[in-house]
Amino acid sequence: YDAFTKMKVLKNLDLSQNLLQNLNESIFVGLIKLEYLNLSSNIIEYINYMLLNDLISLKILDLSFCLLYTSD
Repeated sequence: YDAFTKMKVLKNLDLSQNLLQNLNESIFVGLIKLEYLNLSSNIIEYINYMLLNDLISLKILDLSFCLLYTSD
């Protein structure tokens, strides 16, 4: 599922309050210009680091009010 692959110049993306739970590893592929990503207020419990690989310009990642947990 590559919803944003053709948006190569996208700089800001707000996906807050969308009841997102799982994010496909390839959802942000190609978004090399993305600087701001808001995923706040979703029901995300886990973020795979591979999800962020292409986001080389990312300056702000908002995960506030998500259900994230850490593992030992």
